[in-house]
Amino acid sequence: MTNCEIIRDLLPLYHDKACSPASRALVDEHIPSCALCRAMLGELEEPLPPAVNSFLPPPSRLRQAKNKLVRKTALAVTAQELTRITSADSGVASSRQPCTDQASRRAWDSY
Repeated sequence: MTNCEIIRDLLPLYHDKACSPASRALVDEHIPSCALCRAMLGELEEPLPPAVNSFLPPPSRLRQAKNKLVRKTALAVTAQELTRITSADSGVASSRQPCTDQASRRAWDSY
């Protein structure tokens, strides 16, 4: 294993200040004389792009998807209720409890 290979293995630890003082001294001694290792250290020092932004769609697209889901759900519930009400009015058995007295029936029908 060459000296550059050892230094390249140490560069991430050196950059993160996680290597031993002896390893740090070795890298400090090598970097001024080796352009390739110096370039690799430079790449480590470049800021990384935020990883989260590359995986998530923009907030406006999330909002659009949520609104579409809410509309579809509301339409499905409305259709289900209309089907239940029209089935009950046409004499088909329904899950609606029959009203036993006239006052309750009028209140239910006016609702």
